[in-house]
Amino acid sequence: MPPSEDIQIFALMHDLLEQASAEDQERRGEQRRPFDCDQLIAMYDGTRLPSAAEFIRARCHDLSPRGFSFCADVPPTQKYVVAALGRVPFTFVTAEVLRVEPPEDGGPFGFRIGCRFVGRLGDRDSSATANSASQG
Repeated sequence: MPPSEDIQIFALMHDLLEQASAEDQERRGEQRRPFDCDQLIAMYDGTRLPSAAEFIRARCHDLSPRGFSFCADVPPTQKYVVAALGRVPFTFVTAEVLRVEPPEDGGPFGFRIGCRFVGRLGDRDSSATANSASQG
């Protein structure tokens, strides 16, 4: 991806995350934006942060101030995920899995998983994971 596209993705993510903390919108009233790119996702039990080896490359579908959706070959095994969004240095967020839609017959993607942002991991929480994930 060219650097100008990286800048646009970071700007979009920043704007959407800022909107999420500043606004209290109704779920159906929020604006979803296409976010068609591969990102790193790992299952999260809510206590132990995933290691770099636990992250998989997943195809994201859309992004809103409150959450995002992605596609995976198998349904999630936990109620939460950690997503490494953008490029190195990643923006690490935790999200709750709210919706799992089965794959469409003959569709190119697997399960579509809808998530609501729960929090953003700070530098201290994610620095080891970021260094490891970028090498994977």
